[in-house]
Amino acid sequence: FWTSSCSPCIKNIPAFTQFEKSYRADPIIFLSINLDVDPDLWKAAIRKYNFQSIHLSDMGGFSGLAAVYSKVVYVPKYVIADKEGKIINYQAPQPIDAEFKTTIDNLLR
Repeated sequence: FWTSSCSPCIKNIPAFTQFEKSYRADPIIFLSINLDVDPDLWKAAIRKYNFQSIHLSDMGGFSGLAAVYSKVVYVPKYVIADKEGKIINYQAPQPIDAEFKTTIDNLLR
């Protein structure tokens, strides 16, 4: 989960994109869910930062269904769900943290 005005969110974009590319052959999907209430801000940030990913947006912001279901009260927020959509980690590490790769690798075992 991210917003276009969140500098730590923007800082994670290159690492997030790289992980998505690195794990393309694995049974994992990386989703980017934006919480900007203005779709123009969201789309402009995707272009500006060349954010490669599957992008979704919850225009309800922090009160939107996706954010509430995923317990998002701040951004950036990384959440891990299983293949049925059940959240298994509400506090996943950020892609810029070394622990992120370890967490993903352990889940894929």
